[in-house]
Amino acid sequence: MATSYVPEHEEPLSIVEKGWKSSHLTQYQGFWLPPLFLSGVMASRERFEACKDDIILNSTPKSGTTWLKALTFTISNRARHDFHNHPLLTTNPHALVPNLDMDLYVYGQIPDLTNLPSPRLFSSHLPYELLATSIIESNCRIIYLCRNPKDTFVSLWHFLNNFLPEDEPPVPMEEAFELFHGGISLFGPFWEHLLGYWKASLERPERVLFMKYEELKEDPTFHCRRLAEFLGCPFSIEEERQGLVEKIERFCSFKSLTSLEVNKSGKTGVLGKANKNFFRRGIVGDWKNHLTAEMSEKLDQLSQQKLEAFGLTFKDVPLSIVEKGWKSLQLTQYQGFWLPLKYLSGIMACRERFEACKEDIILNTTPKSGTTWLKALTFTILSRTRHDFHNHPLLTTNPQALVPNLELELYANGKVPDLTNLPSPRLFSSHFPYELLPTSIIESNCRIIYLCRNPKDTFVSLWYFSNNFLPEGEPPVPIEEAFELFHGGISFFGPFWEHLLGYWKASLERPERVLFMKYEELKEDPTFHLRRLAEFLGFPFSIEEERQGLVEKIERFCSFESLTSLEVNKSGKLRNGRQNKDFFRRGIVGDWKNHLTAEMSEKLDQLSQQKLEAFGLTFKDVGK
Repeated sequence: MATSYVPEHEEPLSIVEKGWKSSHLTQYQGFWLPPLFLSGVMASRERFEACKDDIILNSTPKSGTTWLKALTFTISNRARHDFHNHPLLTTNPHALVPNLDMDLYVYGQIPDLTNLPSPRLFSSHLPYELLATSIIESNCRIIYLCRNPKDTFVSLWHFLNNFLPEDEPPVPMEEAFELFHGGISLFGPFWEHLLGYWKASLERPERVLFMKYEELKEDPTFHCRRLAEFLGCPFSIEEERQGLVEKIERFCSFKSLTSLEVNKSGKTGVLGKANKNFFRRGIVGDWKNHLTAEMSEKLDQLSQQKLEAFGLTFKDVPLSIVEKGWKSLQLTQYQGFWLPLKYLSGIMACRERFEACKEDIILNTTPKSGTTWLKALTFTILSRTRHDFHNHPLLTTNPQALVPNLELELYANGKVPDLTNLPSPRLFSSHFPYELLPTSIIESNCRIIYLCRNPKDTFVSLWYFSNNFLPEGEPPVPIEEAFELFHGGISFFGPFWEHLLGYWKASLERPERVLFMKYEELKEDPTFHLRRLAEFLGFPFSIEEERQGLVEKIERFCSFESLTSLEVNKSGKLRNGRQNKDFFRRGIVGDWKNHLTAEMSEKLDQLSQQKLEAFGLTFKDVGK
């Protein structure tokens, strides 16, 4: 039985804002709360007793809350309910996952929640900073779903207008926009609400899961698996075989939920809100039908100012500086380096979520510095006791697939893969500058192998490579234009010189954990550097292997001539659709002489001398 709660003393409420006609707001500890539910907020904060097994779903209003509730309830209760007699068929998701502040503790009542089955499933719109102390201290699981600010605002505007009296005109969009942009919205400011949970997810990723509506829409099956794993009830092999993930996705889809009678005519909550008001369009990008270009730009700029420094971005919010000179791939500057915008969510996810082990081996390069060759050599050296040359994986698989890239493949689009069952030592690659590597890579003391190439050949190879990905009929970037960008530091994961220096300095400070290699030296004396590589990896060649000529055999097996002769590297494709042949061009030293003018060569030489020489890092053909 519920009892009532009356706070003994309340913090003064500074301002009451009447701009959102249907919902007055009052400011409390920096956030705007609805006075109607304030007693419920206070009661839940002070009286709710969380358990470690509880699951709390958090969001800003109109960020996909209904969908998240449906998915989480269905995933966590899949052993108890089949689809034919499922509670969602007759009950709105908001009733199945009640809101702590606006339902259970509304008007200050104190409900008895002790007899609810575990895990208990609740929701809240409270900012992280205002959550009940017991939620933080109990270490229960928190799932946060956010949505880009433009779609959130439009959806919120429509939603609140539904609750106006019939004869009351809606709040003009321009007026509502100024309030939202100024931070005045339900449980806002919007940006501070997101940041609280974002920071918590970085500090406690095992207890706080941060999700984006747009990514959930783009790949719902992946994120259903991610959700199930976080909840501690991952899908079994048998469930996967039965297509249960896809069935849940369809069952909880916008189309499925809106087709149910309960969501057409039913009502939910203490205020008796019509269920149909919780569903509008359920799409990404509807803001384009409502906001002016000026409104869109103002929200973009505010998102950049508030979120970008913390690594939190949205796909349709442009980053502060985007360089379009490399036509095939836009670049954006982040912490001094130029990163490909297309892969930014993967870069951020990898930095935050990758858990390195001490036995891991990470191959690092700037793009087009001999990455494919390094992958082939390292994989073959490490696996030489498992694979002979007649049935070797390299005969049928491109090296890029055998040694996956962390940020461009495994964590692409913000996915968080399960890498725990991979055999040790795990072998990954990356183009991260040393300064942007995931903290776990540095702290784990895993081995890092860095291969660099002289800047002139790197630039020429990169120019060819990037032109391969232009749309058909699109002329290539003029080499002069690309050169100015590269020379100015604007290249994939560049500036080139700063990228090299990060790993060079690390190799001097931690030579037992960071091996620095040069493409030109590897080409000049491959057998010597294969031995050096094997020793660094902790797998030196034995006397018997040396006697059998194994070092020379690996050299020939992984050579440019050998790899390019394989059918898989002539016609095959990677999972992302890239053609394997694009990873091979000429594989020689000094090809820059066929492309660069004397002036271009001199400019790169001078810059290399200025940037690198003081640290003892030189290239043979720099200055020649």
